[in-house]
Amino acid sequence: MDVTANLYSQLTKPLAAYNSSVNDTMTAVATAIRGLALVILTIFVLIELGNIRKQIENEGGGMTAEVYASLILKYIFAFILVQFSSELVDAILWVFTKLTELIHAHVSVGYKLAEIPKATHHMNFLEKGVYLMMTTLSQIISWFAAWVGQILVFMRSVQMYIYKALAPIMVVFFMNDEMRSTTIGYLKQFAGIALQGSLIILILAIFPVFIQSDLLFSLDSSGMSGFFQDLGVVIAVVGKDLVLVFLLFGSQNLAKRMMGAA
Repeated sequence: MDVTANLYSQLTKPLAAYNSSVNDTMTAVATAIRGLALVILTIFVLIELGNIRKQIENEGGGMTAEVYASLILKYIFAFILVQFSSELVDAILWVFTKLTELIHAHVSVGYKLAEIPKATHHMNFLEKGVYLMMTTLSQIISWFAAWVGQILVFMRSVQMYIYKALAPIMVVFFMNDEMRSTTIGYLKQFAGIALQGSLIILILAIFPVFIQSDLLFSLDSSGMSGFFQDLGVVIAVVGKDLVLVFLLFGSQNLAKRMMGAA
């Protein structure tokens, strides 16, 4: 089974194209909560204005045009962030989509899972039972490994739609000095989710090369009985599939660590 089937096209689709109905719904949600975000923004401005007044009074000074200008500029910047929060999310995704396209243009991606091997040696009744159990387990893991890419793309898309819907509320915290890290962390996390698409393509590109040359997947069964030779081949297939599953599932955590969001 080809693990990479349709993955690249799904990973490089913008949110509007991946599922237009869900995107329209999340955009409507973002629009609806934008008003609340602007109310919160106004409250932050009033709080900061009060804090500035109190600080200046304690220092025996007065409000100057420079102080007002600084506050107004900060408000305008936060207002723009709130109004164009959905576009900001789409822009971040666009950047990492281009990164994925560049990577895909310079690597070969087309990994197919190994076929479950058939026994080549005579086995007794007990050995046949053990071998059947291992091949059954190998087949189940192989099926799961083939689906895991599609599962991760789906989970990644759901997360990005949620981030997009809540964008106005999350970016408004940039106005508040104490809560600015919340907005920065939110953007880093979204960037990490977007970067995951590039890492999935990289993993599927380098994994076939590793398993062809790495001794970890080369079990030396010379000198063993025919049963253990056949069993060793099955175990090697199971090992390859499990490592691929772990690498793909770990891709988002790795991407977030790269973006400093883990």
